[in-house]
Amino acid sequence: MKRALFLRAARPTRGFAAALLSVLLLASLPGSAAASDATLRMSFANLINGPLDMATSPYTGGYVLVTNLRDVDDSRGVRVTYALPGYIWLTGLMFGSGGIRTITGALQTVPGVLLFPFDRDTDEMFSPVNSSSAVVLDWENPLAEREEWYVRYNPVATFFSIPLRFGLNYTRADY
Repeated sequence: MKRALFLRAARPTRGFAAALLSVLLLASLPGSAAASDATLRMSFANLINGPLDMATSPYTGGYVLVTNLRDVDDSRGVRVTYALPGYIWLTGLMFGSGGIRTITGALQTVPGVLLFPFDRDTDEMFSPVNSSSAVVLDWENPLAEREEWYVRYNPVATFFSIPLRFGLNYTRADY
């Protein structure tokens, strides 16, 4: 009985662990005072456009299938045979890629908020977003290129400066 009490008392408390983590986090932060909204903007864009990718996956899958069947040099029998399985596979691929895009947006939200006051950014977690062609909508928001302080250093303006880019063709990168 005494041994169990001794072991429990020897463990660090949650408050001590939180304080230690806070000190380590503050010690590792960069010293610059410039703000960067790129990570937060990327997070918001993925959170909004990912579900739209998922919703437009039947159209995007069909469009990619028709485009690929038109461009390939196969016989008519092969084109007819692979049309239905290809549509199912491409629609599932586009839907799953939209889900991955949404998850990466959620994962980048916390670093985006923490890094907002500093001139630091994270690398993109799901690179096909910027290298794929958009089948449905590809609109670069003009507010994203503004350098004024009330746009650049304002988290609310960051939310409204994301590009709308969904219905992506995840099978072909436009490098």
